[in-house]
Amino acid sequence: MKKSSEKNTGEPKPKPKPKPKPKPKPKPKPKPKPNSVQSGDYWSKRDKNAVQQKRWYNFELIIKHINKRVCGKAISGKGEGLNIRLRDDLDGQVLTEGVSIGCGTGAKEMRLIELGLVERFHLYEASKERINQGRGLATEKGLTDQVTFHLVEDESFPDINGCDLVYWNAALHHMLDTPAAVAWSKSVLKKGGYFVIDDYVGPDRFQWSELSLKTVKAVLESLPEYLFENAKNKDIPLPKIIEKPSLNGLINRDPTEAADSIRILSAIELLFPEADICLTGGSIYHLALRNIANNIDEGRDSSLIKTMLVIDDMLADMGDFHFCTVIAKK
Repeated sequence: MKKSSEKNTGEPKPKPKPKPKPKPKPKPKPKPKPNSVQSGDYWSKRDKNAVQQKRWYNFELIIKHINKRVCGKAISGKGEGLNIRLRDDLDGQVLTEGVSIGCGTGAKEMRLIELGLVERFHLYEASKERINQGRGLATEKGLTDQVTFHLVEDESFPDINGCDLVYWNAALHHMLDTPAAVAWSKSVLKKGGYFVIDDYVGPDRFQWSELSLKTVKAVLESLPEYLFENAKNKDIPLPKIIEKPSLNGLINRDPTEAADSIRILSAIELLFPEADICLTGGSIYHLALRNIANNIDEGRDSSLIKTMLVIDDMLADMGDFHFCTVIAKK
């Protein structure tokens, strides 16, 4: 029998060290949402959490003023000036197939159907909330057979052609490459088809011009003090100055917001040289009313609004504006 060479000391043998547990694999980072999806999420949440804040388009005087610039008549209804201008241009023709990108609830497009200008629309929207609202509106109006909603989930344009109308309303400025969007619009139109927009065409990312900011400051400083009463804190009046928004904050909220708006008009002038372009201003009414709109009474303060609109027209004629309408034919 072989004897062990190890001496028996009587002490217990040390326990083997446990093997280290393998480190858990890091969870893969979620893929970033496409810009269009992130934008749709933002607008869906904004609609749900909307507060009662008056905007410039809630003032009848401003809407009538804009409509008069577009169609020559001071009529009520946001966008009705463009609708009348399009009706006059069509001269009895009805556009069979329309497409709208970034349609929201589709209310403006349904209005064109109700006016007998368009027979049916394909409506593209990134916000599920707004699509649901739009389908409900179509049901109320009895237009479910004339509008088809499509959920936008990426940055590509719809693969369609043969359209009689490409319609952009407050949506073209959300395109990341606006000249490409205008070019796509022309490419999908039939010969004789219409390209129509009512949109923001001002500075990218709302980085307002110095002329706008200085003029708005002067206008605000000339207004009566009661317009600056702060409902949330009576000890601190509302500001008499408008500043450029933070670029990072704006992009984080909605990466598509005015990403390439400044190139819209030059692209239209290049691709639709015969386009009927109407500058509808905005440097004053879009900015000056931003904080004080809830304090303005349209009856009591009508003369102040009219004065602001005169100044707004002057800036637009000088080339400083935020909005325009366009009707062009291929």
